[in-house]
Amino acid sequence: MLIDHDFRWPAARMVLVVLAMVLTLTSCGGLSEQMFETDSGSWILFTKSGFRMGGRDAGVFGVVEMDESTGCIYLHQPEFDVSYPAVWPAGTVVTDTGLRLRDGRAIAEGEWVHGGGGFFDVEEVEGGESSEQAAALERCPGVGNQYGEVAEFDSSADELEIGEQS
Repeated sequence: MLIDHDFRWPAARMVLVVLAMVLTLTSCGGLSEQMFETDSGSWILFTKSGFRMGGRDAGVFGVVEMDESTGCIYLHQPEFDVSYPAVWPAGTVVTDTGLRLRDGRAIAEGEWVHGGGGFFDVEEVEGGESSEQAAALERCPGVGNQYGEVAEFDSSADELEIGEQS
């Protein structure tokens, strides 16, 4: 049986194109640090677009906590007495009463949230220790956060549940 070499090359090129697209999607989307001025104070908000392959099975949950003395926005887990700096989906903004997601849903300070995501070391979030964003996240260490982790929500705000603790 003779193999048609012209037939194999288009298939191989298709595999390479798909692989390039997967690599691009897994690396796209960077961390952004934004400053917001509201009637309740000055706030640092971390957002991220894109997504990360793996590490998302844990889920992220807690109570939104806004620390006026530092301007940091945390995700507090009262049952463990720990607060993590939070990285929200891109398009999230700070309001006078809490946060507003890109789809318009409001999250009030003190409200319970749960969504896809994970807990990562600051160095894993973006660019390593030299990253400006990683340095900013280190300015918001949280309480009881002995490993210096960050609560990073998945970029899909649609998966974010707001309200009662489940």
